[in-house]
Amino acid sequence: MLYIFAWESLLGRFLPGVQAISSRESMQKIYQSLMNDEVSAAGQAFLPMAVVTVIALVLAIWRLRSLQID
Repeated sequence: MLYIFAWESLLGRFLPGVQAISSRESMQKIYQSLMNDEVSAAGQAFLPMAVVTVIALVLAIWRLRSLQID
């Protein structure tokens, strides 16, 4: 919730670059593209979200494997 409030709401309004990587903006683009039958535009909006998801997953797996639980 903190991420959504701080990043998406506050920073997204004042910094246009933040909107480019905003999950809210990406989901709105995908939704609007699908409602207008623009499949290629939906794919272009989906790609950055998929890349961020894969990177986050790889980092999480790497971090969990490096933990030493005794």
